[in-house]
Amino acid sequence: MFADESTVMELLIYAGQARSDAMEAIAASRQREWERAADLMASSEAACR
Repeated sequence: MFADESTVMELLIYAGQARSDAMEAIAASRQREWERAADLMASSEAACR
C-alpha cells in the first residue's frame, strides 16, 4: 500500500508543477513575453508525461 501512496503523491507533485508552469505561461503571454511563455508551456507539457 505504501508504494501506491508514493505513486499518488508523485502524480500530484507533477500535476502541480504542470499547473504552475501553465499559469506562469499565461502571465508571461499577457506581458507579451512569447518565448518565455512557450518555454513554460513546454515545461508544463513535460511535467504531464
